[in-house]
Amino acid sequence: MYNEFAPKHSKGKWPCTTKTLYNEKTLTGRLHKYFLIYFETFSAPTADTLFLLVLSILTLESVHSIRFLYQHFLSGITTKSLNTFYHACSYAKVDYSHFMNITAKVALRMIPDSLATQPIFLCVDDTMVAKAGTRFENVSKLFDHAAHNGSNYLNGHCFVSIMLCIPVWKNDRVSYLSLPLGYRMWQKKAPLNQTGSDRMKYIPLFLYSFRWNIETSYYEQKTFWSLCSYMVRSCKGIEMLVNLINICYCAMKILPYQDEQFSEYRTKSVQEFRFELRQGIRSQIFLTNFVRNIETHIKSNVIIKALKQLIRQQVY
Repeated sequence: MYNEFAPKHSKGKWPCTTKTLYNEKTLTGRLHKYFLIYFETFSAPTADTLFLLVLSILTLESVHSIRFLYQHFLSGITTKSLNTFYHACSYAKVDYSHFMNITAKVALRMIPDSLATQPIFLCVDDTMVAKAGTRFENVSKLFDHAAHNGSNYLNGHCFVSIMLCIPVWKNDRVSYLSLPLGYRMWQKKAPLNQTGSDRMKYIPLFLYSFRWNIETSYYEQKTFWSLCSYMVRSCKGIEMLVNLINICYCAMKILPYQDEQFSEYRTKSVQEFRFELRQGIRSQIFLTNFVRNIETHIKSNVIIKALKQLIRQQVY
């Protein structure tokens, strides 16, 4: 399987080290700093593995499977094995529901002081994902009024999600930024209608008119972010992967408001911003590989110094 990021030199030497990937002056370093808040409670190896998964999700055009991410990106930038990434998603002691709390905290801090009195909104909805076969955990026959398969039922999973809508300034006007906090797989043993009233105090306001925002989020994540393409079979693994995709999606909305270097993308679509990031990540990895190669093959210190100077200008 061809991997454009795979090393082209001697055995055991990998072109992209954590030192170059996590340098805060670089694009990947800024991304690492942002996503670290999601993983800082995990062990260092697990946090690193999850960030690399996030980086691969942002870099590749689709997320067909963890194996796909590994073959086309991860195997070229790390010595970690494919099983390491499977384990991090399905078996590691990771509480992915923690991601929802982090996104909510980050989002609430983004509300400008001038809009502090404006209401915030929470939208709750569910979405269906059709799956063939019965090897996926918790797969079941589900009623879907929008199914186009000649029946009102499909075989698959149902995910329940919650979206937080916060007020921000956009082109000198008040606008609402819609952020899906995360997904949980619905199971017949925790019905939605049994949500106790004591939990309702955590919902500041609910308006049905905001429901369209969550439908837009479903469409974008399913169409452009491969939300339905997961191949992992365990419930924990599935929920981990879809929630990793979700925090990547949210980052495309949050970073333009949180990091001034990305402010020009406040008026761009999530997909446009992701495309630009993808190009930047690819360029950084390519140039880093190039530096390592010239150090190995070029003997002139003057040429090496000049090339390094040029590359730093591009990367930093």
